[in-house]
Amino acid sequence: MVAVAGSALLTDKYPSTADGQSIHPEIYRPDVSKLDRWPPPVKRPPTLPRYIALAQLAEISLPAIFGARLSMIQAGAFSIQLRESGATPGGNQFMCACW
Repeated sequence: MVAVAGSALLTDKYPSTADGQSIHPEIYRPDVSKLDRWPPPVKRPPTLPRYIALAQLAEISLPAIFGARLSMIQAGAFSIQLRESGATPGGNQFMCACW
């Protein structure tokens, strides 16, 4: 099926944009004058608990992540292990020590 679709697309037929096109897509466009303006204000308040929970998770997790990285940099254990294992090329040891 994919091969058939691919071979159908591999044609040397490139019509000008001024000419009539072979594909005429029918796109549904809603009438803007009939749209209701109330759904956005009604739909947003129920999402507030999610955003509060995400903010609390970020408040807890980001300091923990930064603290863990800082302790690894200060102890030097992470960079020493990487250097001994040969995971970094010679020129990348500075980045290993900083990260």
